[in-house]
Amino acid sequence: MKLAKKSSLTGKPIMNPKTFGFLGAGKMARALAGGLGRATPRPAFLGGLTASARTPATLDKFAAALGSARELFRPAADNRQLVQSSEVIILGIKPAQAAEVLPPLRDLAAGRLFISLLAGVPLARLQEHLGPEARLIRAMPNTPALIGEGITAYALGASATEADAALAQAVLQAVGQALRVEENQLDAVTALSGSGPAYVFHFLNALIAGGIAEGLPPETARTLALQTVLGAAKLVATTGESPLTLADQVKSPNGTTVAACNLLAERHWEETLRAAIAAARRRAAELSQPPA
Repeated sequence: MKLAKKSSLTGKPIMNPKTFGFLGAGKMARALAGGLGRATPRPAFLGGLTASARTPATLDKFAAALGSARELFRPAADNRQLVQSSEVIILGIKPAQAAEVLPPLRDLAAGRLFISLLAGVPLARLQEHLGPEARLIRAMPNTPALIGEGITAYALGASATEADAALAQAVLQAVGQALRVEENQLDAVTALSGSGPAYVFHFLNALIAGGIAEGLPPETARTLALQTVLGAAKLVATTGESPLTLADQVKSPNGTTVAACNLLAERHWEETLRAAIAAARRRAAELSQPPA
């Protein structure tokens, strides 16, 4: 098969236009499809879109998320029709549904590329469900993908090709950034970036609550906290400096920042956060084990 022109999203050569099937049309699947649909110009690899879901209302939400690409959308009557009519299948069902939904599709899976968004379902188990000739990529997105600001790490299965990797990179970065890793790193990815937005939300909540406790109006505290976190993250990204180097630039001897950071150190908050990430990684590993 010949390679098409370079992807408008990655600049890397990818395969000719394909039909993408979304098996499951929940929030993350809709975010991904919407990111592809809103891309300008339209990605050269996007030939058509189909989806299957348990309810017509979910399919209506999926179609509404596509923007100008809605013209490419044709709903599938069922999961088998979806796989038969698609060259790339995005697995967006609930992880607990994999053992029920995927094995009946095994006879159709050979030669097709499956990109799995199923947290805690390893490539080996997906391969058992879909057969040895299915090409598999396992991806771990995070919730900021819902607004196009996510980061997704992905790992290739044994049969996936470099062309598959280029296609996955282009698809996944339609909702933010995408990063290729080894599968044995995905539990740590889950603990850091998959669960990480929740850590940031708790941190933001504490900043806002702290500002309110010190006399600020709630909306003022919220605005200050949000922009402080956004600006600090952008400063790290823009300058390339380490977070601790930038922290030192804020600290004046015997000043307010030093007083606050000394208290945080006494409370061992950095060690606590590292322990929390380790706990999340251990739990991710447990969830990847086959059910008893």
